[in-house]
Amino acid sequence: MIQKTKKDKIHSIRMAFKFFLLLLCVQQITQTKAAVTNRTIGTMLDDVLNDLSNKVGFLLKLEGACAPCRNIKGSEYCDCRNLDPMTDCLDFYNAGHKKNGLYLLGRRAFSSQQIFCDQTTQGGGWTVFQRRHDGSVDFQQNWATYRSGFGSLLGEFWLGNEHIRDLTKSPFAPKKSQLLINMRMKRKTQMVYAKYEQFSIGDEMDKYLLFLGKQLTGNVPSLTVFNNHNNTRFSTYDQDNDKWPRSCSQSYGRAGWWYTSCYNTLLNGVYKFTSPSRGEIAWQNGRTLLPEFVEMKFRRNI
Repeated sequence: MIQKTKKDKIHSIRMAFKFFLLLLCVQQITQTKAAVTNRTIGTMLDDVLNDLSNKVGFLLKLEGACAPCRNIKGSEYCDCRNLDPMTDCLDFYNAGHKKNGLYLLGRRAFSSQQIFCDQTTQGGGWTVFQRRHDGSVDFQQNWATYRSGFGSLLGEFWLGNEHIRDLTKSPFAPKKSQLLINMRMKRKTQMVYAKYEQFSIGDEMDKYLLFLGKQLTGNVPSLTVFNNHNNTRFSTYDQDNDKWPRSCSQSYGRAGWWYTSCYNTLLNGVYKFTSPSRGEIAWQNGRTLLPEFVEMKFRRNI
């Protein structure tokens, strides 16, 4: 049997001590890692809770922004159809309802008729009757469709000639209405407008004859170009009432509009920006005044 020397015993003691130190280090590292992990999980939970809190606060803010109306998911507009119906957007505005969005008319001729009210532009109270902004709705429609209206009030639409007529003429609007046209031209960021102090259209027997008063303000280039359409009748591809020997609608894009022979302004034109002389949407035909966004709206004079 081999006997351990004193030197061997000292070496064994050193190895055991090193092993003990190694165990302590491993334990410390494990505890530190657990603490770091716990702090990381805690931080992540705090971040998640803060994010949820912010989102809930944002939703509550949206709901509050539309109150007493309802928020429309994915939209900047409000759904105010829960309010008691009134006669037009101006009545809603005067009653304190100043949110842009959907409302219900309560007049006999418009039982449960939905409208879109612009309550923030130039004093509010505007009934929007036309909007274009992405070309998603086909404006190549026939006479009957333009008479009743088409599209989505939250997107592109035409309110309907019967509705426009009833809301802009006597007896409902004895002093006629104002017409406001808001536009943003292609490759531009600034919104521009043209505003007529008097506007109305005739009934179907008169082919929805357009009336524009002489008093006009605005900052859109070629401000007076729409004046050329005053006292013109509405035409569609299946009903020709223009001043041209042929059909302007059939020849230039098949949209419904107050054509002359044929047009200077065509805000219901095809939503393209390639050839402004062939029925594409235009504020002034033949020039680069091509609206990417346009809203036409009226407000009765009081």
